[in-house]
Amino acid sequence: DAADQWKVENYQSIIPTVVKVDRDFSKAGYKTLGVSVKINDGPFRFVGILPMFDPPRHDTAQTIRNLINAGIKVKMITGDHLNIAKETARLIGMRTNIQKGEETRVASQVRDELIWESDGFAQVLPRDKREVVLVLKNVFKQVVGMTGDGVNDAPALSAAQCGVAVDDATDAAKNAAAIILTSPGLSAIYSAVVESRRIFRKLKSYVIYRFAATIQIVLVLTILIYVANCPINSLFIILLALFNDLSMLPVAYDRQVASAAPEHPNVTKILLLSTTLGLMQTAFSLLWAFVSYQTGIFKSDFDIFTCSTSAQSGVWVQMFLSAEFLIFSARSPSFLWLSMSPSPTLCLSVLIFCLLVSIIACASDFFGHLYVQDVVIIWVFDLLCLVAIDLVKVVYFNLAEEDTRVLVEPTSQEVSLPSSPSTASTSYEPVPTTKSAALQDIEAPKLTPSISDTSVHARAESIVIRMNVDAGSRSASSANILLDTQRRQQSDTNLIAVRKGSSTALIMAKRQASKAQMSP
Repeated sequence: DAADQWKVENYQSIIPTVVKVDRDFSKAGYKTLGVSVKINDGPFRFVGILPMFDPPRHDTAQTIRNLINAGIKVKMITGDHLNIAKETARLIGMRTNIQKGEETRVASQVRDELIWESDGFAQVLPRDKREVVLVLKNVFKQVVGMTGDGVNDAPALSAAQCGVAVDDATDAAKNAAAIILTSPGLSAIYSAVVESRRIFRKLKSYVIYRFAATIQIVLVLTILIYVANCPINSLFIILLALFNDLSMLPVAYDRQVASAAPEHPNVTKILLLSTTLGLMQTAFSLLWAFVSYQTGIFKSDFDIFTCSTSAQSGVWVQMFLSAEFLIFSARSPSFLWLSMSPSPTLCLSVLIFCLLVSIIACASDFFGHLYVQDVVIIWVFDLLCLVAIDLVKVVYFNLAEEDTRVLVEPTSQEVSLPSSPSTASTSYEPVPTTKSAALQDIEAPKLTPSISDTSVHARAESIVIRMNVDAGSRSASSANILLDTQRRQQSDTNLIAVRKGSSTALIMAKRQASKAQMSP
Protein backbone atom coordinates (compact mmCIF):
# COMPACT_ATOMS: atom_id res chain seq x y z
CA ASP A 1 0.00 0.00 0.00
CA ALA A 2 3.02 2.32 -0.19
CA ALA A 3 1.86 3.60 -3.54
CA ASP A 4 -1.30 5.22 -2.21
CA GLN A 5 -0.60 5.88 1.48
CA TRP A 6 0.07 9.57 0.90
CA LYS A 7 -2.80 10.21 -1.48
CA VAL A 8 -5.46 12.44 0.03
CA GLU A 9 -8.97 12.69 -1.28
CA ASN A 10 -9.66 15.86 -3.31
CA TYR A 11 -5.99 16.75 -3.35
CA GLN A 12 -6.17 19.03 -6.37
CA SER A 13 -9.08 21.05 -5.03
CA ILE A 14 -7.79 21.59 -1.48
CA ILE A 15 -4.14 22.23 -2.24
CA PRO A 16 -4.51 26.04 -2.82
CA THR A 17 -6.12 26.50 0.59
CA VAL A 18 -3.60 24.27 2.34
CA VAL A 19 -0.66 26.04 0.71
CA LYS A 20 -2.01 29.43 1.74
CA VAL A 21 -2.55 28.33 5.32
CA ASP A 22 0.93 26.78 5.45
CA ARG A 23 2.50 29.96 4.07
CA ASP A 24 0.67 32.13 6.59
CA PHE A 25 1.82 29.92 9.44
CA SER A 26 5.44 30.02 8.22
CA LYS A 27 5.33 33.83 8.15
CA ALA A 28 4.28 33.70 11.79
CA GLY A 29 7.19 31.39 12.67
CA TYR A 30 5.31 28.08 12.76
CA LYS A 31 6.43 24.77 11.35
CA THR A 32 3.56 22.64 10.14
CA LEU A 33 2.45 19.04 9.71
CA GLY A 34 -0.52 17.97 7.62
CA VAL A 35 -3.00 15.66 9.40
CA SER A 36 -5.25 13.22 7.59
CA VAL A 37 -7.50 10.38 8.74
CA LYS A 38 -8.65 7.16 7.16
CA ILE A 39 -11.97 5.60 8.09
CA ASN A 40 -11.89 1.83 7.62
CA ASP A 41 -10.97 1.16 4.01
CA GLY A 42 -11.97 4.61 2.80
CA PRO A 43 -9.61 7.16 1.34
CA PHE A 44 -7.36 9.42 3.36
CA ARG A 45 -9.14 12.63 4.20
CA PHE A 46 -7.32 15.82 5.01
CA VAL A 47 -8.55 17.22 8.35
CA GLY A 48 -6.19 20.06 9.15
CA ILE A 49 -2.70 21.47 9.60
CA LEU A 50 -0.76 20.93 12.79
CA PRO A 51 1.34 24.04 13.62
CA MET A 52 4.39 23.74 15.84
CA PHE A 53 6.12 26.75 17.32
CA ASP A 54 9.69 26.51 18.62
CA PRO A 55 10.25 29.81 20.45
CA PRO A 56 13.74 31.18 21.04
CA ARG A 57 15.24 30.77 24.48
CA HIS A 58 14.64 33.58 26.92
CA ASP A 59 18.33 34.60 26.82
CA THR A 60 18.88 34.40 23.06
CA ALA A 61 17.93 38.01 22.26
CA GLN A 62 20.24 39.34 24.98
CA THR A 63 23.09 37.13 23.76
CA ILE A 64 22.68 38.32 20.17
CA ARG A 65 22.65 41.95 21.31
CA ASN A 66 25.78 41.42 23.41
CA LEU A 67 27.64 39.84 20.50
CA ILE A 68 26.68 42.65 18.15
CA ASN A 69 27.75 45.25 20.71
CA ALA A 70 31.08 43.41 20.93
CA GLY A 71 31.70 44.04 17.24
CA ILE A 72 30.77 40.55 16.08
CA LYS A 73 28.66 40.21 12.95
CA VAL A 74 25.99 37.56 13.55
CA LYS A 75 24.43 35.57 10.73
CA MET A 76 21.73 32.90 10.90
CA ILE A 77 22.02 29.77 8.75
CA THR A 78 19.09 27.36 8.97
CA GLY A 79 17.37 24.65 7.04
CA ASP A 80 13.97 26.08 7.96
CA HIS A 81 11.72 27.84 5.50
CA LEU A 82 12.64 31.40 4.56
CA ASN A 83 9.56 32.85 6.26
CA ILE A 84 10.29 30.97 9.49
CA ALA A 85 13.89 32.19 9.45
CA LYS A 86 12.82 35.82 9.04
CA GLU A 87 10.31 35.58 11.87
CA THR A 88 12.90 33.94 14.13
CA ALA A 89 15.40 36.67 13.29
CA ARG A 90 12.81 39.29 14.21
CA LEU A 91 12.11 37.60 17.53
CA ILE A 92 15.77 37.59 18.59
CA GLY A 93 16.49 41.15 17.50
CA MET A 94 18.38 40.46 14.28
CA ARG A 95 17.81 42.12 10.94
CA THR A 96 15.66 40.15 8.53
CA ASN A 97 17.77 40.32 5.36
CA ILE A 98 17.68 36.53 5.02
CA GLN A 99 18.34 34.88 1.66
CA LYS A 100 17.69 31.40 0.32
CA GLY A 101 20.51 28.91 0.51
CA GLU A 102 20.46 28.33 -3.22
CA GLU A 103 21.94 31.81 -3.69
CA THR A 104 25.29 30.53 -2.36
CA ARG A 105 25.76 27.66 -4.79
CA VAL A 106 27.13 29.50 -7.83
CA ALA A 107 30.54 31.04 -7.15
CA SER A 108 30.86 34.67 -8.22
CA GLN A 109 31.80 38.05 -6.84
CA VAL A 110 28.11 38.92 -6.60
CA ARG A 111 27.56 35.76 -4.55
CA ASP A 112 30.42 36.69 -2.22
CA GLU A 113 29.05 40.19 -1.68
CA LEU A 114 25.61 38.72 -1.00
CA ILE A 115 27.07 36.45 1.68
CA TRP A 116 28.80 39.42 3.30
CA GLU A 117 25.80 41.77 3.25
CA SER A 118 23.03 39.34 4.17
CA ASP A 119 21.99 38.55 7.73
CA GLY A 120 21.61 34.84 7.09
CA PHE A 121 20.38 32.06 4.84
CA ALA A 122 17.41 29.71 5.00
CA GLN A 123 16.47 26.45 3.30
CA VAL A 124 20.16 25.55 3.13
CA LEU A 125 21.94 22.29 2.50
CA PRO A 126 24.98 21.19 4.56
CA ARG A 127 27.32 22.28 1.78
CA ASP A 128 25.69 25.73 1.74
CA LYS A 129 26.66 26.26 5.39
CA ARG A 130 30.24 25.26 4.68
CA GLU A 131 30.36 27.52 1.62
CA VAL A 132 29.25 30.54 3.65
CA VAL A 133 31.95 29.86 6.25
CA LEU A 134 34.67 29.43 3.60
CA VAL A 135 33.73 32.65 1.79
CA LEU A 136 33.80 34.68 4.99
CA LYS A 137 37.11 33.11 6.01
CA ASN A 138 39.00 33.02 2.70
CA VAL A 139 37.53 35.89 0.68
CA PHE A 140 36.87 38.45 3.42
CA LYS A 141 39.65 37.23 5.77
CA GLN A 142 37.35 37.04 8.78
CA VAL A 143 37.79 34.96 11.90
CA VAL A 144 34.67 32.81 11.73
CA GLY A 145 32.87 31.04 14.53
CA MET A 146 30.13 28.52 13.76
CA THR A 147 27.56 26.95 16.07
CA GLY A 148 25.64 23.77 15.37
CA ASP A 149 24.24 20.59 16.84
CA GLY A 150 23.50 18.19 14.00
CA VAL A 151 25.36 15.92 11.62
CA ASN A 152 24.66 18.34 8.79
CA ASP A 153 26.52 21.07 10.70
CA ALA A 154 29.77 19.08 10.94
CA PRO A 155 31.29 20.28 7.60
CA ALA A 156 30.78 23.95 8.52
CA LEU A 157 31.99 23.41 12.09
CA SER A 158 35.24 21.89 10.86
CA ALA A 159 35.73 24.64 8.26
CA ALA A 160 35.37 27.50 10.77
CA GLN A 161 38.30 28.69 12.87
CA CYS A 162 36.18 28.22 15.97
CA GLY A 163 33.48 25.57 15.70
CA VAL A 164 31.11 25.50 18.68
CA ALA A 165 28.95 22.45 19.36
CA VAL A 166 25.96 23.41 21.47
CA ASP A 167 24.55 21.43 24.35
CA ASP A 168 23.12 18.01 23.37
CA ALA A 169 24.85 18.12 19.99
CA THR A 170 25.44 14.93 18.04
CA ASP A 171 28.77 13.12 18.26
CA ALA A 172 29.60 14.18 14.71
CA ALA A 173 29.14 17.85 15.59
CA LYS A 174 31.19 17.51 18.78
CA ASN A 175 34.06 15.81 16.95
CA ALA A 176 34.14 18.56 14.33
CA ALA A 177 33.93 21.44 16.82
CA ALA A 178 36.71 23.17 18.74
CA ILE A 179 34.48 24.10 21.69
CA ILE A 180 31.67 22.04 23.23
CA LEU A 181 29.12 23.87 25.36
CA THR A 182 27.85 22.01 28.40
CA SER A 183 24.93 24.29 29.25
CA PRO A 184 21.81 25.09 27.22
CA GLY A 185 21.65 28.24 25.12
CA LEU A 186 24.29 30.43 23.51
CA SER A 187 25.06 32.82 26.37
CA ALA A 188 28.24 30.88 27.13
CA ILE A 189 29.61 32.00 23.76
CA TYR A 190 29.49 35.65 24.78
CA SER A 191 31.15 34.80 28.09
CA ALA A 192 33.92 33.03 26.17
CA VAL A 193 34.38 36.06 23.89
CA VAL A 194 34.72 38.43 26.84
CA GLU A 195 37.10 36.19 28.76
CA SER A 196 39.27 35.52 25.70
CA ARG A 197 39.64 39.26 25.10
CA ARG A 198 40.65 39.77 28.71
CA ILE A 199 43.29 37.05 28.36
CA PHE A 200 44.53 38.63 25.14
CA ARG A 201 44.86 41.99 26.90
CA LYS A 202 46.88 40.37 29.69
CA LEU A 203 49.23 38.67 27.24
CA LYS A 204 49.59 41.80 25.14
CA SER A 205 50.37 44.00 28.13
CA TYR A 206 53.01 41.57 29.40
CA VAL A 207 54.65 41.26 25.97
CA ILE A 208 54.83 45.06 25.63
CA TYR A 209 56.21 45.35 29.15
CA ARG A 210 58.80 42.60 28.73
CA PHE A 211 60.17 43.98 25.44
CA ALA A 212 60.36 47.52 26.87
CA ALA A 213 62.10 46.39 30.07
CA THR A 214 64.59 44.31 28.09
CA ILE A 215 65.41 47.24 25.82
CA GLN A 216 66.01 49.41 28.87
CA ILE A 217 68.32 46.93 30.60
CA VAL A 218 70.39 46.11 27.52
CA LEU A 219 70.86 49.71 26.35
CA VAL A 220 71.57 51.19 29.79
CA LEU A 221 74.15 48.55 30.74
CA THR A 222 75.83 48.80 27.34
CA ILE A 223 76.04 52.60 27.38
CA LEU A 224 77.40 52.64 30.94
CA ILE A 225 80.18 50.28 29.93
CA TYR A 226 81.21 52.15 26.76
CA VAL A 227 80.67 55.73 27.96
CA ALA A 228 81.40 55.66 31.69
CA ASN A 229 83.57 52.52 31.71
CA CYS A 230 81.40 51.23 34.54
CA PRO A 231 80.23 47.62 34.28
CA ILE A 232 77.46 46.95 36.78
CA ASN A 233 78.11 44.10 39.20
CA SER A 234 76.81 40.87 37.66
CA LEU A 235 75.03 39.87 40.88
CA PHE A 236 73.04 43.11 40.67
CA ILE A 237 71.86 42.18 37.17
CA ILE A 238 71.00 38.62 38.15
CA LEU A 239 68.93 39.79 41.12
CA LEU A 240 67.25 42.45 38.96
CA ALA A 241 66.13 39.87 36.40
CA LEU A 242 65.15 37.30 39.07
CA PHE A 243 63.11 39.68 41.22
CA ASN A 244 61.49 41.20 38.16
CA ASP A 245 60.33 37.83 36.88
CA LEU A 246 59.00 36.78 40.28
CA SER A 247 57.11 40.03 40.82
CA MET A 248 55.34 39.70 37.46
CA LEU A 249 53.83 36.27 38.16
CA PRO A 250 50.50 37.79 39.35
CA VAL A 251 50.00 39.37 35.90
CA ALA A 252 48.14 36.18 34.97
CA TYR A 253 45.56 36.99 37.64
CA ASP A 254 45.36 40.70 36.91
CA ARG A 255 42.01 42.40 36.37
CA GLN A 256 41.45 43.41 32.76
CA VAL A 257 38.65 44.80 30.64
CA ALA A 258 37.67 43.31 27.29
CA SER A 259 38.11 45.39 24.18
CA ALA A 260 34.99 46.77 22.50
CA ALA A 261 36.01 45.30 19.14
CA PRO A 262 37.81 42.12 18.08
CA GLU A 263 41.56 42.48 18.52
CA HIS A 264 44.09 41.29 15.98
CA PRO A 265 47.70 40.78 17.09
CA ASN A 266 49.70 43.34 15.12
CA VAL A 267 53.34 42.53 15.76
CA THR A 268 54.56 45.75 14.16
CA LYS A 269 52.48 47.97 16.43
CA ILE A 270 53.41 45.93 19.50
CA LEU A 271 57.12 46.25 18.73
CA LEU A 272 56.83 49.99 18.01
CA LEU A 273 55.07 50.62 21.31
CA SER A 274 57.54 48.46 23.21
CA THR A 275 60.46 50.26 21.59
CA THR A 276 58.97 53.65 22.40
CA LEU A 277 58.46 52.77 26.05
CA GLY A 278 61.87 51.07 26.26
CA LEU A 279 63.68 54.08 24.80
CA MET A 280 61.94 56.42 27.23
CA GLN A 281 62.88 54.14 30.12
CA THR A 282 66.47 54.14 28.84
CA ALA A 283 66.53 57.93 28.58
CA PHE A 284 65.33 58.37 32.16
CA SER A 285 67.81 55.81 33.51
CA LEU A 286 70.71 57.48 31.70
CA LEU A 287 69.50 60.86 32.93
CA TRP A 288 69.66 59.53 36.45
CA ALA A 289 73.07 57.92 35.98
CA PHE A 290 74.81 60.94 34.45
CA VAL A 291 73.00 63.87 36.10
CA SER A 292 71.92 62.80 39.60
CA TYR A 293 75.38 63.09 41.20
CA GLN A 294 75.72 66.65 39.85
CA THR A 295 72.59 67.91 41.66
CA GLY A 296 74.22 67.84 45.09
CA ILE A 297 71.06 66.69 46.85
CA PHE A 298 72.21 63.14 47.52
CA LYS A 299 74.31 61.96 50.43
CA SER A 300 75.41 58.79 48.61
CA ASP A 301 78.12 58.84 45.98
CA PHE A 302 76.26 58.45 42.69
CA ASP A 303 79.13 59.52 40.41
CA ILE A 304 78.90 56.88 37.70
CA PHE A 305 82.38 57.74 36.35
CA THR A 306 83.94 56.55 39.60
CA CYS A 307 81.92 53.32 39.26
CA SER A 308 81.65 53.07 43.02
CA THR A 309 79.44 50.46 44.65
CA SER A 310 76.94 53.11 45.71
CA ALA A 311 76.79 54.48 42.15
CA GLN A 312 76.15 51.01 40.77
CA SER A 313 73.56 50.38 43.49
CA GLY A 314 71.79 53.66 42.67
CA VAL A 315 71.48 52.70 39.01
CA TRP A 316 70.36 49.21 40.02
CA VAL A 317 67.60 50.49 42.30
CA GLN A 318 66.45 53.10 39.74
CA MET A 319 66.27 50.55 36.91
CA PHE A 320 64.45 47.99 39.01
CA LEU A 321 61.82 50.42 40.32
CA SER A 322 61.18 51.94 36.89
CA ALA A 323 60.80 48.48 35.32
CA GLU A 324 58.36 47.45 38.04
CA PHE A 325 56.24 50.57 37.70
CA LEU A 326 56.10 50.20 33.92
CA ILE A 327 53.65 47.29 34.10
CA PHE A 328 50.93 49.66 35.32
CA SER A 329 51.22 51.74 32.15
CA ALA A 330 51.62 48.78 29.79
CA ARG A 331 48.43 47.13 31.07
CA SER A 332 46.25 50.22 30.64
CA PRO A 333 44.51 50.96 27.31
CA SER A 334 44.34 54.64 28.26
CA PHE A 335 45.73 56.79 31.07
CA LEU A 336 46.62 54.46 33.91
CA TRP A 337 44.69 56.55 36.44
CA LEU A 338 41.53 56.32 34.29
CA SER A 339 41.75 52.59 33.51
CA MET A 340 40.58 49.65 35.58
CA SER A 341 42.69 49.37 38.71
CA PRO A 342 45.14 46.44 38.80
CA SER A 343 44.44 43.43 40.96
CA PRO A 344 45.47 43.68 44.61
CA THR A 345 47.76 40.68 44.07
CA LEU A 346 49.74 42.44 41.36
CA CYS A 347 49.97 45.66 43.37
CA LEU A 348 51.10 43.79 46.47
CA SER A 349 53.69 41.79 44.52
CA VAL A 350 55.22 44.91 42.94
CA LEU A 351 55.23 46.74 46.26
CA ILE A 352 56.88 43.86 48.15
CA PHE A 353 59.75 43.45 45.68
CA CYS A 354 60.28 47.21 45.37
CA LEU A 355 60.53 47.46 49.14
CA LEU A 356 62.79 44.40 49.24
CA VAL A 357 65.25 45.92 46.76
CA SER A 358 65.15 49.24 48.59
CA ILE A 359 65.84 47.59 51.95
CA ILE A 360 68.70 45.54 50.50
CA ALA A 361 70.28 48.67 49.01
CA CYS A 362 69.96 50.57 52.29
CA ALA A 363 70.96 47.80 54.69
CA SER A 364 73.79 45.99 52.91
CA ASP A 365 77.31 47.27 52.48
CA PHE A 366 77.71 44.95 49.52
CA PHE A 367 74.93 46.92 47.78
CA GLY A 368 76.36 50.34 48.64
CA HIS A 369 74.51 51.03 51.90
CA LEU A 370 72.50 53.88 50.40
CA TYR A 371 70.83 56.51 52.52
CA VAL A 372 67.09 56.11 53.01
CA GLN A 373 66.36 59.66 51.79
CA ASP A 374 68.28 58.94 48.58
CA VAL A 375 66.15 55.85 47.92
CA VAL A 376 62.98 57.86 48.61
CA ILE A 377 64.07 60.41 45.98
CA ILE A 378 64.63 57.54 43.53
CA TRP A 379 61.05 56.39 44.19
CA VAL A 380 59.67 59.86 43.51
CA PHE A 381 61.79 60.24 40.36
CA ASP A 382 60.57 56.91 38.94
CA LEU A 383 56.93 57.71 39.70
CA LEU A 384 57.23 61.02 37.84
CA CYS A 385 58.87 59.20 34.94
CA LEU A 386 55.96 56.74 34.91
CA VAL A 387 53.49 59.61 34.46
CA ALA A 388 55.53 61.02 31.57
CA ILE A 389 55.78 57.59 29.92
CA ASP A 390 52.04 57.08 30.25
CA LEU A 391 51.35 60.41 28.55
CA VAL A 392 53.60 59.44 25.65
CA LYS A 393 51.84 56.07 25.41
CA VAL A 394 48.44 57.75 25.00
CA VAL A 395 49.87 60.08 22.34
CA TYR A 396 51.23 57.03 20.52
CA PHE A 397 47.80 55.34 20.64
CA ASN A 398 46.23 58.41 19.06
CA LEU A 399 48.85 58.66 16.33
CA ALA A 400 48.67 54.95 15.57
CA GLU A 401 44.84 55.07 15.62
CA GLU A 402 44.66 52.31 18.17
CA ASP A 403 41.15 51.29 19.18
CA THR A 404 41.30 51.66 22.96
CA ARG A 405 37.56 51.38 23.60
CA VAL A 406 36.56 48.88 26.24
CA LEU A 407 33.51 46.64 26.35
CA VAL A 408 30.81 47.80 28.71
CA GLU A 409 29.44 44.86 30.64
CA PRO A 410 25.72 44.31 29.92
CA THR A 411 23.20 44.55 32.69
CA SER A 412 21.64 41.41 34.08
CA GLN A 413 18.22 42.53 32.86
CA GLU A 414 17.13 40.37 29.98
CA VAL A 415 15.91 41.75 26.69
CA SER A 416 12.20 41.13 26.22
CA LEU A 417 11.37 39.26 23.06
CA PRO A 418 9.00 40.81 20.52
CA SER A 419 5.49 39.47 20.56
CA SER A 420 5.25 36.07 18.89
CA PRO A 421 2.31 33.91 17.88
CA SER A 422 2.64 31.96 21.13
CA THR A 423 2.47 35.06 23.30
CA ALA A 424 0.30 37.42 21.30
CA SER A 425 -2.85 38.77 22.83
CA THR A 426 -5.06 37.90 19.90
CA SER A 427 -5.70 34.71 17.96
CA TYR A 428 -4.21 34.21 14.54
CA GLU A 429 -6.59 33.06 11.82
CA PRO A 430 -4.79 32.56 8.53
CA VAL A 431 -7.76 31.16 6.61
CA PRO A 432 -11.31 32.45 6.18
CA THR A 433 -14.06 30.91 8.26
CA THR A 434 -16.33 30.25 5.33
CA LYS A 435 -16.70 26.74 4.00
CA SER A 436 -14.55 25.60 1.14
CA ALA A 437 -16.32 23.71 -1.58
CA ALA A 438 -13.06 22.00 -2.43
CA LEU A 439 -13.17 20.04 0.83
CA GLN A 440 -16.66 18.78 0.07
CA ASP A 441 -17.80 16.92 3.20
CA ILE A 442 -14.97 18.31 5.34
CA GLU A 443 -15.08 21.98 6.21
CA ALA A 444 -12.00 24.12 5.66
CA PRO A 445 -10.32 23.94 9.08
CA LYS A 446 -10.30 27.12 11.09
CA LEU A 447 -6.78 27.33 12.52
CA THR A 448 -6.69 29.30 15.74
CA PRO A 449 -3.44 28.91 17.69
CA SER A 450 -4.33 29.49 21.32
CA ILE A 451 -2.46 31.86 23.61
CA SER A 452 -3.45 30.00 26.73
CA ASP A 453 -1.55 27.19 28.37
CA THR A 454 -4.43 26.12 30.64
CA SER A 455 -6.24 22.83 30.49
CA VAL A 456 -8.83 22.53 27.73
CA HIS A 457 -12.00 20.61 28.50
CA ALA A 458 -13.55 19.07 25.42
CA ARG A 459 -17.30 18.60 25.38
CA ALA A 460 -17.04 16.70 22.15
CA GLU A 461 -15.35 13.57 20.98
CA SER A 462 -11.63 14.37 21.23
CA ILE A 463 -8.48 13.17 19.59
CA VAL A 464 -5.38 13.89 21.66
CA ILE A 465 -2.15 13.92 19.72
CA ARG A 466 0.95 13.90 21.85
CA MET A 467 4.22 14.60 20.14
CA ASN A 468 7.59 13.92 21.70
CA VAL A 469 9.90 16.53 20.23
CA ASP A 470 13.53 16.84 21.11
CA ALA A 471 13.87 20.27 22.72
CA GLY A 472 17.37 20.67 21.40
CA SER A 473 16.43 19.98 17.80
CA ARG A 474 14.90 22.44 15.39
CA SER A 475 12.84 19.78 13.64
CA ALA A 476 10.46 17.14 14.93
CA SER A 477 11.98 13.97 13.64
CA SER A 478 9.46 11.64 15.15
CA ALA A 479 5.98 11.80 16.62
CA ASN A 480 4.21 9.25 18.75
CA ILE A 481 0.51 9.55 18.12
CA LEU A 482 -1.91 8.27 20.70
CA LEU A 483 -5.56 8.23 19.73
CA ASP A 484 -7.87 8.21 22.70
CA THR A 485 -11.46 8.12 21.48
CA GLN A 486 -14.21 9.23 23.81
CA ARG A 487 -17.67 9.13 22.36
CA ARG A 488 -20.15 11.92 22.84
CA GLN A 489 -23.65 11.96 21.35
CA GLN A 490 -24.50 15.67 21.37
CA SER A 491 -21.60 17.11 19.38
CA ASP A 492 -19.61 16.38 16.27
CA THR A 493 -16.56 18.55 16.97
CA ASN A 494 -13.03 17.16 17.14
CA LEU A 495 -10.52 18.99 19.32
CA ILE A 496 -6.86 18.47 18.55
CA ALA A 497 -4.55 19.81 21.23
CA VAL A 498 -0.83 19.98 20.68
CA ARG A 499 1.69 21.09 23.25
CA LYS A 500 5.34 21.80 22.56
CA GLY A 501 7.44 23.32 25.32
CA SER A 502 5.53 26.29 26.73
CA SER A 503 3.56 27.00 23.54
CA THR A 504 0.13 25.57 22.78
CA ALA A 505 -1.65 25.28 19.47
CA LEU A 506 -5.27 24.30 18.97
CA ILE A 507 -6.80 23.06 15.78
CA MET A 508 -10.55 22.90 15.42
CA ALA A 509 -11.89 20.61 12.75
CA LYS A 510 -15.33 19.22 12.05
CA ARG A 511 -16.25 15.90 10.57
CA GLN A 512 -19.55 14.25 9.83
CA ALA A 513 -19.25 10.79 11.38
CA SER A 514 -19.21 11.24 15.15
CA LYS A 515 -19.49 7.58 16.05
CA ALA A 516 -17.39 5.97 13.32
CA GLN A 517 -14.46 3.81 14.34
CA MET A 518 -11.22 5.62 13.41
CA SER A 519 -7.81 4.24 12.55
CA PRO A 520 -4.66 6.41 12.03
